[in-house]
Amino acid sequence: MENNESQVALIIPCLNESDLIEQTLEAVADLDPPPSEILLVDGGSADATVEIVERYFKANPQLQGRVLISSKANRGFQLNLGASESNAEIFCFLHADTLPPPNLIDLVRRTLADPRVAVCGTRSRYMVNGRRERCITISNIGKTYIIPLIFFPWLFWRHGFRLFYGDQLISCRRSVWEAAGGIPETLMMEDAEFCLRIARLGLGKGKLIFAAAKTSGRRCESWGFWRTCFTYYALTILWAARIPVERWAAWYQETATCQAETEKH
Repeated sequence: MENNESQVALIIPCLNESDLIEQTLEAVADLDPPPSEILLVDGGSADATVEIVERYFKANPQLQGRVLISSKANRGFQLNLGASESNAEIFCFLHADTLPPPNLIDLVRRTLADPRVAVCGTRSRYMVNGRRERCITISNIGKTYIIPLIFFPWLFWRHGFRLFYGDQLISCRRSVWEAAGGIPETLMMEDAEFCLRIARLGLGKGKLIFAAAKTSGRRCESWGFWRTCFTYYALTILWAARIPVERWAAWYQETATCQAETEKH
């Protein structure tokens, strides 16, 4: 039987993910050992996401799954809601379009057993048209180290600051989440802001787990390789340069919306 300190909760923020969510839940069901609980926090989906998840949890009661309905479609708010409702002492934040490695729970437990480690994340392997996109995968690993080293060298060397994104299955102890004041409820880049807050508060270092999660490369499929790389590096640099997110979030949303409209025609 698990003791309270070893319990790991999977917290999944979600919004209109009916095309991918069942595949994610199937990967979660294959985790060995399993998480102590799964909390899917929906931000007001207009599609069948909630119905699919509730049906899946009902058919698989051993998953200890619950659906929470958020009053806001804000990823930080949704993650905090899931964490506040969880009974576990370790949180693993999983994006709805990401498939975790089968031994995720054991990896997270062992990594966070080191009291010097405050937050950890996996590698993110981008899958484009069913194949691994090596360049984007390597690029994202680089951002974990390069952006902190260039923009926050003191925090990189002194506090072990590492930059993790949501598709890297960011994990931390409840005590770290509480000490950091929860996940920042920003318009974007809440994951990066959370990692930075942990480093600035001196709560412990970040550690990359070299097991890989598989992430949907749907952006790359629709935008193309170069546009995808440029867009996400631009967002990261704007954030790291501490330009207020309100000044550039609209640009990204407009870019994504225009692409979506183009795909319809």
